[in-house]
Amino acid sequence: MRWILIVLCSLCSSLQISAAEYSKILNLVPDDTAICLVIQGLRDRANAIANSPLADWIGTNYEGMEGSSAEIKKLKELESLLSTFLGVSVTDLRDEIFGDMIVLGYEPGPLSRPDEERGWIMIKARDPKKLMQLLEKLNTLQKTTGELDSIKEQRYQDEIIYQRSKKKLSGEYYWISEGVFVFAAQKESIFSIIDRKRTQPSKPNQLVKSIQRLGVEKSFMFCWFNTRKFDRLLLSHAQSAQGSEKEIRNHFATIWSAIDDLAFYIDAKSDIELGLATTYRVNALPVELRPFLGQQPRTSRLEQVVPENVLFAVAGRCSSQELVDAIASFTPKESRESFKQELVRSIGAVVGKEKVPGMLKSIGPDWAIWISPSADSDWFPNITLVTQLESSEPETASSVKNTLDFYLKLLQVQYNREHDDTIQAINQKYGEELATTFVNPTLFPTGVQPTFGVKENYLIFGSHPVCFSGFTPPKTQGEVSTSTRVFQISASSIRDYLDRNGDSLTKWIADRNNREKSAIIKDLNNLKNALKIVDHIDMTIEGTDSKRKVALKIRLVKPLSP
Repeated sequence: MRWILIVLCSLCSSLQISAAEYSKILNLVPDDTAICLVIQGLRDRANAIANSPLADWIGTNYEGMEGSSAEIKKLKELESLLSTFLGVSVTDLRDEIFGDMIVLGYEPGPLSRPDEERGWIMIKARDPKKLMQLLEKLNTLQKTTGELDSIKEQRYQDEIIYQRSKKKLSGEYYWISEGVFVFAAQKESIFSIIDRKRTQPSKPNQLVKSIQRLGVEKSFMFCWFNTRKFDRLLLSHAQSAQGSEKEIRNHFATIWSAIDDLAFYIDAKSDIELGLATTYRVNALPVELRPFLGQQPRTSRLEQVVPENVLFAVAGRCSSQELVDAIASFTPKESRESFKQELVRSIGAVVGKEKVPGMLKSIGPDWAIWISPSADSDWFPNITLVTQLESSEPETASSVKNTLDFYLKLLQVQYNREHDDTIQAINQKYGEELATTFVNPTLFPTGVQPTFGVKENYLIFGSHPVCFSGFTPPKTQGEVSTSTRVFQISASSIRDYLDRNGDSLTKWIADRNNREKSAIIKDLNNLKNALKIVDHIDMTIEGTDSKRKVALKIRLVKPLSP
């Protein structure tokens, strides 16, 4: 169990080869490439992780499981086959052949001839001799089995290209030069790479410049998109669509046309990071998205009041009007207008239609939702939703509260009419502030008493009165930053919560869903085991007014590096 987990972790980690060698290899990628996947540093990271605190932790916590694993047995059988027939081990493949860099490229065919798509794979081997030996043994083995008919040499620009003829395929081609191995189904793909080698400029090519702008060039793995190669395809799909679908596709094509660079990446040093990086032209984006992407990220001031022992939290900064406009922009125009009109009619019926625009603009920009363990003996966690009410009009806060109060009481009346048990609404003062609490021991789990109210221009909705009474408004403004956290999960807090409240949670789920307790206990144990190796998960947004990097950062129980 220990060594397989180390291998899996190594697939999410990175050390890179020298910058000069890195650029030399990636400069071979033709400019016509539409998608490029790069994996680097597999050998170095695998060795580093084998000596990391995480490896020691896995060895201690999973000791004794290796011999009983069917998956381990299959992997060992595969390694034996590789060694017997090809003369290489899994370690040889990782360290000597795949260990430096693997690059995969794809180019779609023309719109009129989509079947003419091209793809290739390029490998930088540390030991070219071992790579050649592997190829020779593979060729010999396939000739013996009848899968391979012949291998022929071709010349292009004084370079030798090898054609592998197969009975069921039109052909395969490969080229080896200075430890770089390229394999493709079409020889034209290899021709393009050879042309790049012979005419390689001193400055970085399009791919290298783009990933440097994105800041992903040192990542273990990244998938880069040449965005302009997809413009015609997206426009063609939009033009061929009908009705509302055409409108939505045109909207997406407009967004895509504003994107200059785009890449997904996986990286790790002591922790694991997965993310998306992009650069774009703000003025080319739809107007509805510019409030979100046209300025530097700003940390929600409500981040300051999220409890330290939180299980889950998400926080952001945008007004309700901006959010409604952004979501509505992805719907057909007719639906968008009817949605806005219905929103005005529904809220306006309570506070007056003329007040609705001001209300939507005033809800926000700071908001947050978090789940935290109950401070008392109740097993159900506290769920809190808070949003700022920012307006120069004193009536705005009361209008928002009155609207929410109206619709909640409407739901209360409807429930009480249809059920024998009833929901009671209790108004109670906490200092100078008034909050409304809904009580029904039959409907709500033990300890759950939904409560809402307004405190110092913050609208608070919680699963218990303590969510309102215990809320202290933040003292400082949200800060503009190159990096802001919008989402967090504490795996360690969730494990502690399940250890303390697993029995109560199991009983409640079983009663509500008519399930066997044993099945629920198994599911909860699987969840705890899945979270055992993880300590914390954060999602951050980094960037400027024309660049974004959205990163999911996974902090493990022990570091990946020594």
